[in-house]
Amino acid sequence: MKHLHRFAAAAASAALLLGTAAPLFARDDDPTASPTGKISQPGEAKDFLDENDKIISDQDTPVKAGETANFQLESNLPSDILSKGVTLIEIGDDDPREQRMEGRYEITFHDVMDAEFTPNLDALKVFVGDKEIPQEGTVDGKTVPFYTVSAVENIAEGKSFTVTLNIVNLFNAHEIDMTDFGAAKEDGTKSVTKLFVRYSAKLEEELTHGRYINSVWATDTADKEKPEEPPFVDTEFSRLEITKKSTPTEGEDGNPVDGAKLDGAIFQLYKAIDNKDGTFTQGEAYGDPVTTGDLENTAEDETGMAIFNNVPVGHYYIVETKAPDGFIILKEPVLVDLRADKNGSYVIESEILNTNIPETGGAGTFMYTMAGAALVGSAVVIMALRRRSKNDADEEAAS
Repeated sequence: MKHLHRFAAAAASAALLLGTAAPLFARDDDPTASPTGKISQPGEAKDFLDENDKIISDQDTPVKAGETANFQLESNLPSDILSKGVTLIEIGDDDPREQRMEGRYEITFHDVMDAEFTPNLDALKVFVGDKEIPQEGTVDGKTVPFYTVSAVENIAEGKSFTVTLNIVNLFNAHEIDMTDFGAAKEDGTKSVTKLFVRYSAKLEEELTHGRYINSVWATDTADKEKPEEPPFVDTEFSRLEITKKSTPTEGEDGNPVDGAKLDGAIFQLYKAIDNKDGTFTQGEAYGDPVTTGDLENTAEDETGMAIFNNVPVGHYYIVETKAPDGFIILKEPVLVDLRADKNGSYVIESEILNTNIPETGGAGTFMYTMAGAALVGSAVVIMALRRRSKNDADEEAAS
């Protein structure tokens, strides 16, 4: 479906980004008030959807750089529609659907996302409850809009668009009736109907590790203010830097000497599936394997380093699939948590050490072999894991 877009000026959009929403309460004579005395106002929520349009509840980022994410915006019809500046006219005695609504009442979704996302508004869909509604319909033989999509590019927050539902037209075209506003249904139950907007947005291929936020809020004709803290979903990406070294040796003065950086080790990341009991299971591979010292992958002239860029946050296993020549391979996978630390750093450093394969023959060979076997038999060989900011890295490089 190709949507009719109205492009507004950025200044007009900026005016929508101000204000604080205040809660409203029902009048004593409100016929659709809930038993608590409160009325239902249009709210807002935003979620990721999977390929089956089901909400993704996992807290990990469900999209990779360069991929397309599916989003759902949610609101609801108000239960006090007759206090919103509209009137209801009975044009039939027997059929409750033979009613006409006069006046103006609209509900608008406001969506703001970081500039790294590009929404596909031509494929946007709107639902009233479980029913998808067209962008236009017919009332009294005339074509009228059911909803409009307006796009605003390059505002301070990134990219923005709005979806405005014309509730009066939807009512007069019999797409909704008074039960959708909380009037009693045939079974005596009362509930307002939810509104949904579903769309997709593509994330840029080249990203800087960090956090990207998409927020949403809903306004109606009577309330045009933005809440102080609108709901949002975020996508977070980390940078994993693996440094491969030989085990430290003892210097002539008896102090340990740092091991040498090693090229030629190959690592693969695997998703770690949370078993919800404090343990994890190794899942499917993530991305392509990287090799220490492979400048095409690291983009830095760093001996012994391999980098996984723009990895969606979450738990992963590091698996060494090939050890440097002359060294014992890492036997067990290493579990890492690629989430930002309390300082907001998304750069994670992992230092993994390996021992030499002992030379064959000669005195002490058996002892060296047993020591090496004990070392690789542990779940984690030697691993120093820390997070640092980009500024820390720059300062270290300059010193």
